[in-house]
Amino acid sequence: MENINILSFIEQRTKELENHIALGIRSNLGWNEITFKGLNILSRRLAGYLIDIGINKGDKIAILSESMPELGATLFANFLAGAVSVPLDVKLTIYELEHILSDCMPRAILVSSAHLNDAVKLKEIIPSVEHIILLDGKGANVDYVNLHTLEDRPDKKWRHRALDKTALIVYTSGTTGNPKGVETTGRNIYSQVQAVGKCFNFNSNDAMLSILPMNHLFEISVGFMTFLNKGASIYYSNSLKPKDIFPLMQEKKITFMVAVPAFLKLMKNTLEAEIKQYGPFKRMFFNFKYNIARILKNKLISRILFGEIRAKFGGKFKGFMSGGAPLDIDVAKFFENIGIYIYEVYGLTESSPIITMNTQKHRKLGSVGRPIYNVQIRIDKNTSELQVKGENIMKGYKYGI
Repeated sequence: MENINILSFIEQRTKELENHIALGIRSNLGWNEITFKGLNILSRRLAGYLIDIGINKGDKIAILSESMPELGATLFANFLAGAVSVPLDVKLTIYELEHILSDCMPRAILVSSAHLNDAVKLKEIIPSVEHIILLDGKGANVDYVNLHTLEDRPDKKWRHRALDKTALIVYTSGTTGNPKGVETTGRNIYSQVQAVGKCFNFNSNDAMLSILPMNHLFEISVGFMTFLNKGASIYYSNSLKPKDIFPLMQEKKITFMVAVPAFLKLMKNTLEAEIKQYGPFKRMFFNFKYNIARILKNKLISRILFGEIRAKFGGKFKGFMSGGAPLDIDVAKFFENIGIYIYEVYGLTESSPIITMNTQKHRKLGSVGRPIYNVQIRIDKNTSELQVKGENIMKGYKYGI
């Protein structure tokens, strides 16, 4: 792997795409958007503050927030400060969060205003937590330090850490039901950025819609790091309802999404429900076109036949990447017949997470694809166990509840 660190990553993208939108989300006051330059500045501000308050190399920093542009800045800031990020699931109860934080013992909690009360309770319970830092609100809550009111740190000396050092600890229950902290290194993350980047021709003309929580490595490694590395803009949705997502896709001309099968099935059901509302002639004409597309299996023809439906996706949509569970073949066929491809992947948190995937060049319905770049797999002849080797494999389970 090329010799790369997080600082050079941020600086290079900022130099190339200074005023290009990196991250955005719609708020009650309109769009909250951060350029690549703005992301760089926020990351440096927070990193400098963390160093000033005594955060040391290897210290844990918990992140309790719904997806938002500022959350991305926290990941970069923790890298720059030499800290280890522990992204948390906001759907967990206080009791569940207490067990996780008691295990990893973070020095600080970075939190959105929506979950501030939980962070305050956790600080009272967990003795290692010394600081609470708000990510949003523009400083409206004067009781806590806010990311947006921190000073710029143009001359701060950042703490570079070796790629084999732990960068993230992601808690996953896996197949045991007991959450374990998966130690993910910088090398693990960059292996995914490099491998997935080779599979798709994305660039700064692309816009991705993010709907998966940022406490999952699928979203962090692929939906966040890989797309940013390609220069794409990432927009977050506050809703998982198709009726709310379609207008957003149209406004921002979304080209790609990382999703899970349950969401894709919901979107298919929503479209089919609308089709059922067509008048008799229009519904018959749709079925006629659908049968033609099913027989011809030509993406260009399908896109022409179903331009009205594809317009709901914004007109420039290329497809979905699907993982986390098996994809229903009927769902995949439905979208393919209207000219939208789904690229199914397979992996697990311990592999950062992708092991195999379908790509623009190699895609087969009902398959999880081929091993990604620099990953080797084999099936044990005696146990039928899938064995994986590559730079994407975690450092280990250092923590466990």
